[in-house]
Amino acid sequence: MQAQRAALLHRPVRIQVNHYRYHAQVVVAEADIRKYGALLAKVQTLDAVTLQQQLNEARQSDAAEVEPLRAVAYNDVVLESYEPEALIKLTPMQKLIGVLA
Repeated sequence: MQAQRAALLHRPVRIQVNHYRYHAQVVVAEADIRKYGALLAKVQTLDAVTLQQQLNEARQSDAAEVEPLRAVAYNDVVLESYEPEALIKLTPMQKLIGVLA
C-alpha cells in the first residue's frame, strides 16, 4: 500500500495548455496592433470628430484583456503630461493593475 502511495506522489504532473486558445489571443492582439497602427498613421489628417468616430469603432473589437487597462494607461499619460486635473477615478482593480504595471 505504501509503495502505491509513494508511486502516486512521485508521478509527473502533466499540464495541458490549450494552444488553440492561446493562438487565437495572439491573433486578436496582432490585429489590434495593426488596427491602432493604421489609425495612428492617419491621425494628422483627421478632424477631431472623425478621429473620435474611428477610435470608437476600433474599440468595439478590442480584445477583452485591453479594456481594464484603458483607464490606467490614460492616467499614466496624463501624469506624464503634467495635467493631474485630467485624471479619471479608477476602480480598486484598476488601481491594483496600475501598481503592478
